[in-house]
Amino acid sequence: MSNARITTSKYSDMRVVNINGRTYYLDKIVAIEKIDSSTFRVTHANGQVFSVWGGKDSGGHSNEWFIDGWSSGGSIKCTSLADAVKLIHGM
Repeated sequence: MSNARITTSKYSDMRVVNINGRTYYLDKIVAIEKIDSSTFRVTHANGQVFSVWGGKDSGGHSNEWFIDGWSSGGSIKCTSLADAVKLIHGM
């Protein structure tokens, strides 16, 4: 089961994302909401909302994660929840 949350860095006022115990400095991610054990709703600073789902809890392998919500309408495959969130941050 994956876990993700947004906090404030103890060293600055910058937003940080904690995913499975690791800290990422992704200030363009404004919200992460866990929908169920394999689905997260991720909100970018520009207002776009993405659905990230996958992993073992969805019935797949641990390295099968997908992002839905792109304007093109398709899903993008990623290797982890952290990779998916970093990809959304970089847009």
